[in-house]
Amino acid sequence: MHVKNHAIELLSMNSEIKILLIEDNSGDAKLVEIYLSDAQDIPFKLTHVTRLSDGLSLSQQGEQFAIVLLDLHLPDSSGFATLERALAAFPKNVSIVVLSGTDDEATGIEAVQAGAQDYLVKGQIDTAILTRTMLYSMQRRNMQLQVEHAAQELRLSEKRLLQAQHIAKIGNYELNIEDNEMYWSAEIYRILGFNPNDTQLTYDVFLSVVKNGNEKEDLKKTIN
Repeated sequence: MHVKNHAIELLSMNSEIKILLIEDNSGDAKLVEIYLSDAQDIPFKLTHVTRLSDGLSLSQQGEQFAIVLLDLHLPDSSGFATLERALAAFPKNVSIVVLSGTDDEATGIEAVQAGAQDYLVKGQIDTAILTRTMLYSMQRRNMQLQVEHAAQELRLSEKRLLQAQHIAKIGNYELNIEDNEMYWSAEIYRILGFNPNDTQLTYDVFLSVVKNGNEKEDLKKTIN
């Protein structure tokens, strides 16, 4: 799986940044439309719906959006349940930016902690703030996807290593000299005949299984 730089891709020549605005207040929606129309250097394409279900339906029908501007209080959904439903239903590469009330900045912060990319406070938005917030949210979401992908690949590599060690009947270990703690792979446990649930991993325990005196001294010298 290759994760593309979604923000850069969407900003390429002749491309449009597709925005879904889910907002039931016609005045607030009109302001967003005006601000986006003033951003002449960036080709935004705005789709506006007034209900969460309508937005989710567009996504399910194959409409692709880079950003969702989401009001949390809608005719068919209210509060953080709105954000939770949106996060669960929209594709992972979509950046969700929450629109919070003029005196409700705390809700916006909580929304980011819950998974939104950013928030905008109604009444404190202009063209520059709106465009900057949306572009940065796209970049952050892309970076998150790359980190998630790297972590997934690392877990897969570790799983493959353990499988290869089991097949080859070899293992690996790591020693933290400062606290005398060790990490043993599952295959090391099996080879040495220890139960992972019953054995405390220490350097001394490891040395205890080396019966040959010369090998034990060589190992001490190597580690020290």
